[in-house]
Amino acid sequence: MSFKDKAKNNFPTFQKRWFLAALLFLITLTIYLITLAPTVGTEDSGELVAAAYTVGIPHPPGYPLWDILGKVFTFIPISNIAWRINFMSAFFASATVTFLFILLLQLVKNKFIAFISALVFAFTGVFWSQSVISEVYTLNSFFLVLIFYLIIRWSKTKNVIYLYFFSFLFGLSLTNHQEMLLLAPALIAFILISEKGFWKRYKTIIMLFLLFIIGLSVYLYLPIRSAANPPIDWGNPESFTNFISHVTRAQYGEGIIASLTNGGKILFLGNFLVQLVQQFSFLVVIGLLGLFSLYFKEKKIFILLAIGFAINCLGVVFLRKIDWAATSVYILRVLYIPCFLIFSLFIASGLEFLWRKITHLSKKSQFRKFILVTIAVLIIVFLPLFFMIVNFNNNDRSRDYLVYDLSSNLLDSLPPNAVLVVYESGFNSDNIQFSLAYLKIVENRRPDVLFITLSPIYGTSRKISRTTSDAESESVLYDLLKQVKEKYSQPIFTTFSVDQVTDSNLFSRSNGSTFEYFSDWETWKKEPPTINMYYLRNIVNQNHLSSDPFTQDFVGSYHYRLAHFWLDHGYLERSKEELLKALSYDPKIQSFSYRGFVVHRANYLSEFKI
Repeated sequence: MSFKDKAKNNFPTFQKRWFLAALLFLITLTIYLITLAPTVGTEDSGELVAAAYTVGIPHPPGYPLWDILGKVFTFIPISNIAWRINFMSAFFASATVTFLFILLLQLVKNKFIAFISALVFAFTGVFWSQSVISEVYTLNSFFLVLIFYLIIRWSKTKNVIYLYFFSFLFGLSLTNHQEMLLLAPALIAFILISEKGFWKRYKTIIMLFLLFIIGLSVYLYLPIRSAANPPIDWGNPESFTNFISHVTRAQYGEGIIASLTNGGKILFLGNFLVQLVQQFSFLVVIGLLGLFSLYFKEKKIFILLAIGFAINCLGVVFLRKIDWAATSVYILRVLYIPCFLIFSLFIASGLEFLWRKITHLSKKSQFRKFILVTIAVLIIVFLPLFFMIVNFNNNDRSRDYLVYDLSSNLLDSLPPNAVLVVYESGFNSDNIQFSLAYLKIVENRRPDVLFITLSPIYGTSRKISRTTSDAESESVLYDLLKQVKEKYSQPIFTTFSVDQVTDSNLFSRSNGSTFEYFSDWETWKKEPPTINMYYLRNIVNQNHLSSDPFTQDFVGSYHYRLAHFWLDHGYLERSKEELLKALSYDPKIQSFSYRGFVVHRANYLSEFKI
């Protein structure tokens, strides 16, 4: 048969495959757009959007490729800048699901099984959550499926072009997220077992190395853009030392393998298994069945996926310098997405195995075959619908204006030409820092307000990190407040109560959103109070609030400010009500916000003899 005849015979199959791929893209993108966040949210959202908009430098390791692509998406003439970059996450999420379907066809020949399995992954909780906000993980997943597809195609065809594209994209993927490096052992092992004596192909290896470096060279974006002093210039990586520090995440002290006996690490491993079940529910059993089925059917691909799955899980747990806590569990869940994606391949393998068994058992009777196949089809079709229904409410961010409204209120509460000292402890620091950066830099809100911060987001060195003790933080803040008071004559406001910073005479008064800074009680009493109460959209109706510690801390901080506000205006019962609300969202009585309120209340009650 001639090449023309083969192409003609295969054309209907080709058409059907790409029709299903396009259908997958449209279905998932529609659902993601329905649930897409309308603006910035918690975590890294505000900072990443501001960095992309200004072609700046976000937090380590800098995510240069994501930054460049984000800038491209800002030119879409729809809605606001934050929405456009949220859309980028949705776009690459749908592209991931589409190419996951194409990848699955390399493992399972049943297009129906491949289609349904890809759709199930699209609606898993964690992946969906990253598809509707500005984050780097859907682009990372897109690279993962492309890399797996290319290397598996190479192993089956031995066409070196696939391997060349694979090497370039692997280097490029590391400029989006370094977690991809955890796949290197699995990828290298797969290449070596797919072609004996491959290590002797020196010319090919040199070419692969060069293509890898070309992909990796996107990191040069960091010093080049940093030298231009963009508004977002985290760590100022224009010098060689700062560049290496930024790329290697030295600020976070990561890369040190913790002891295997560390109880926290064992807890994280146990939690990973819990999260795997949370993502796939009863399909975990089918995934395990598929794992064994794949071993007997495609041993080489089994080795690739099994090693990739195991090393990604262990790498995330043991290479991250993070202590066991509810917030830590929430943070790490997104780093397990590659594992979840790989496990979806096992599920597809398991579903195909069951499908073969059903059709084999029903061979002798057409009626039995019809009944069994119909039941199987209905069950399998139900799977993605089940996951979509279960995870919809928790991932519907379409009315999520919480962070935007609270941050806007904060800026609007300030008088003209005010100085704002920005600080929050722990991960809530990112929430407030990043959302204000978005408003000031992207939306040009309140250009008259001067921000003073200890964060390296604007290129300064970081004096307080997430691991700095409370005593050290308060000492640094006290020195900063003294310097600000000496240097500026404008009204000074803070995002925290200054009473707790030192037992020297520093006092705060809340306007409901921020704290005005006073050096003594007499001035505090003479200064007329400002009252700023604002409307907030959906503050108690956030579907994801119960499972999102970042949002819980953010809302808790809001109620702490109101507790201060009512206290400072003499409404002690209203203050108590807001304190209880704050504790219901953020029950940590050792928190920076709680201590600030307790110290301020003690000072207030003592001064007014209440």
